[in-house]
Amino acid sequence: MASRNANLVVSGINGELRVGDIVISIDEDYSYLVGTIIDISKFGTLEHQNSNVTDDVYVDFSGDNYSFQRKSEIEMMFSDLYDEYKPYNELPIDEVIMSPDMLIDTSIFEPHEFEALHKSEEAAKELCNRVIADNGFIKGESTIDTKSKITEEHLYSPLRFYLHNPREEEKNGEDGIYDLFDNRYEISDVQASEHMDAIELAIRRDRDKMDKVHGLAEFLPEGLKEKVWSIFPDVDYTNGIDQNGRLIGALHCVTKLELTAELTQQDMLELKDWWRGQLSDGWGEGFEYREIKVGNEELYVVPWSHDFDFYIDTQAEFDVRMGNVLPADALESAASDNNPLEAKIGMLKERFDANYESYHDTWVNGCTTHDLIEVAEHIVNIRRTHDYLINEHVYTEAEVDFLLKFKTPLDIISDRCGDPDDSFAKIIDSIMDTQDWTLSRARYELIADSAAKPSRYTSVMAHIRKSQEDKRNNPSAQKYAKNPKYNHGDDVL
Repeated sequence: MASRNANLVVSGINGELRVGDIVISIDEDYSYLVGTIIDISKFGTLEHQNSNVTDDVYVDFSGDNYSFQRKSEIEMMFSDLYDEYKPYNELPIDEVIMSPDMLIDTSIFEPHEFEALHKSEEAAKELCNRVIADNGFIKGESTIDTKSKITEEHLYSPLRFYLHNPREEEKNGEDGIYDLFDNRYEISDVQASEHMDAIELAIRRDRDKMDKVHGLAEFLPEGLKEKVWSIFPDVDYTNGIDQNGRLIGALHCVTKLELTAELTQQDMLELKDWWRGQLSDGWGEGFEYREIKVGNEELYVVPWSHDFDFYIDTQAEFDVRMGNVLPADALESAASDNNPLEAKIGMLKERFDANYESYHDTWVNGCTTHDLIEVAEHIVNIRRTHDYLINEHVYTEAEVDFLLKFKTPLDIISDRCGDPDDSFAKIIDSIMDTQDWTLSRARYELIADSAAKPSRYTSVMAHIRKSQEDKRNNPSAQKYAKNPKYNHGDDVL
C-alpha cells in the first residue's frame, strides 16, 4: 500500500520509527519477524482503524531474505495457528498492523548480526533480548554464530509411501508395531501427493524437534560439521524428461543443505554415506515410524529401502538423472571447477554405467527365462555392485587411477563379491593390495590393449550369448526362443 503518512514518526523500543525503516517484531503472534514499515496511522486520527490505544504501524514481513530454516519456522508457527499446513508464500504477513512498542529498529545491528536475524528464531531472539536489556545499545561481542553461508546444496533420494487402516486392524483383533507393518500396503507417489498438506505439516512438526539452527547437522562428524551449517530434510515433487522425451515426475526426499565452505568430492561422498545411515534410521528421531493422519487411515513416509534403485544424488547428479542436463555437461562442469579427481571419478562412473548397460542389454534381449533363472545370482551381484560403486563408495585417487586402466572395471569388483554380506569397501581394499596380481592375470582387458588383443577371460554373459547363438543355429531349440510362453525376459526384469 502507498503511504500517505511518510513523514510521521512513532516511538519504538529503541528509538524513532518512520516509513521505510526495517524493524523486527517481538509481538507473540509475529515473534521475531523482520519487515519494512509501509505506513503509519496515529492514534485518534481518521486513518486509525482499530481499537488499539497506540499508534498503528503497518509492516510488510513477507521479505525473501529469510534462510530456509527461518521460513520453515515461520511456516510451522502459522500452521500450528491454523491447524493445517501453510506454505510461506501464502502467509498473511505482507500488511500487518503492529503496535510501535513491539518493534525494534534494526539499524543498530552490525551487518553480520542483521544477517543472523534472518537465520533462525533462536538467533533473532537472543539479539532482540540484548537490545531490550541494554535500552537499544548492543554491548560486547555477540555470542551467535553468524557464519555466512557460501552456497546451498540439495540431496535427492527416492521415497516409499504406505497406508495403514487402524480400524481394520482393530476389527481383526490385531495390535502392536509388527501387526501394523504386516498389514499396511504401499501406495504410489501419485496417490501420496494427494496428502501433501498432511505430509508437509508432519515434516514441520518433526523439524520442531530438531536443532532450530543446524537441524540434523548437529549429528555430523566433526570434519563435515565445520563445513555444513544446516541439514533439513523435506518432501517435494520433482519432474524431468526421460530418454524418450516423456515428462516424468515423482515425490522425493529433498534434503536442503546450507554450507559455510565448499565441499570437496571426498567430503560429498562421506556426507552421502552418513546421510544414507540417517535415512535408514527413518531420519531424525524416526520420522519414518510416526503415522500421519489422513482421513481414517495412517500414512507412513519411508525414506530408505534395500532396493537396487535407491540413490542419493546431488543437485547436478539429479538433473542428469531427470534428463534436465546431459551427463557430458555435468562432467564438463566438474572439470571446469579445476577438480581433476572429481572429473576422473565422473569418467569412472560413466564406464561402470557402460559396463552395466552392456549386461542389461544381454539380460533383456539375449536371455530366455531359463537363462535368467540360471544366472539370477549373477544378475543380483552385478546390480548390487553397480549401485554401490555409483552411489556409495568414497573413492581415493589411487583407486580411480587403477580402475580406469580397465575396459570393464565393474567385472573386477563384482567377480570378487560372492556373498550378499560381503563388504564392497573391503573388496576394493583387497584389489588395491593386489594390483600387480590383478594386472598380471590378463583376465580383464586393459584400455591400452583393447584394440590390440581380445581378453582371455569369458564372462558369464558371454557364455549366455554363445548359448543363444547355438540355439539360433539349432532349429529344435528355436521354439523356446520364439514361444512367448517361454520367453519372458522383459517381465522378469
